[in-house]
Amino acid sequence: MGTRKIAALTVWLMVVTFVTSIPAYFIRYSPVRDNPASITGLGAGPTACVALGAVLESILIIANVGTAVVPYAVLKRYSEGLALGYVAPRLVEAIFIGIGIISLLTFLFMRQDGWHRRRSRRGFHRDI
Repeated sequence: MGTRKIAALTVWLMVVTFVTSIPAYFIRYSPVRDNPASITGLGAGPTACVALGAVLESILIIANVGTAVVPYAVLKRYSEGLALGYVAPRLVEAIFIGIGIISLLTFLFMRQDGWHRRRSRRGFHRDI
């Protein structure tokens, strides 16, 4: 693959990172950040917002890894150490984004599990 194609692909991957990261922040975190009762199960459920944000952030992880790996071949020609110095932080960033997705989904699943348990204690739902 030529240098121009690598550069064009890298630019498109960076555009994807911007397009997926900024809306994901407002979609995924705002229901939980603005209404902490939604975590404890007292407020309205943010299931759809959090799920959409998780999908956007998953696309962000793929694009983020792509922006690290795609230009590596070009950057390695100049300095392998600097190329690895560019790739490593991008991969660590992708790992931290994944940890954020997992932690917020954990709150969501715990909230849903707690709601179902409270509902079954009230007699609305009976196990057969």
